[in-house]
Amino acid sequence: SDGGGGDDDDDYYYYSLVSDAMEHRWIFIREVIKGVSRFYASPAFERNVVSRKIIEETYKRNQKDVADLYLANRQQESSSSSSTKNKRSSPANDSTFGFAHQVSLHNKPGVITKPTRLLNVDVITKTENNTKIIRRMDQLWCLHILALDHSVGLTEFIACS
Repeated sequence: SDGGGGDDDDDYYYYSLVSDAMEHRWIFIREVIKGVSRFYASPAFERNVVSRKIIEETYKRNQKDVADLYLANRQQESSSSSSTKNKRSSPANDSTFGFAHQVSLHNKPGVITKPTRLLNVDVITKTENNTKIIRRMDQLWCLHILALDHSVGLTEFIACS
């Protein structure tokens, strides 16, 4: 595959992953094998947030981070991070902390994955007429490192606790 799916075999594999249990949940998955990324999204994520096709096109163009398609305020936060370094929010709400924490959990083979919960994340959603709305949600994020060259990152957005 060319890094984003698109052929018939990839589509069959993708749709076979989507079950009734995922139909109404906002789930986004990125799998990386030997540097090649594949993306998966639940029907609700595609319907209410962003489609897998747009994610794949964004990834292939390599002009912005895929997460900028669904996480609000990322550009603003990264450009102002140097001036607000000492005013950061709680580490539990920082996506960089979440990623570093997930990597640190894999200190030996066969580790059982444990999700990180990021609180009050602003998610860009869309309505039926494609109007964008920012919704505050909690983000569950989990990284599973299967081998040195194979990992799966799973994100699910849920109602705030």
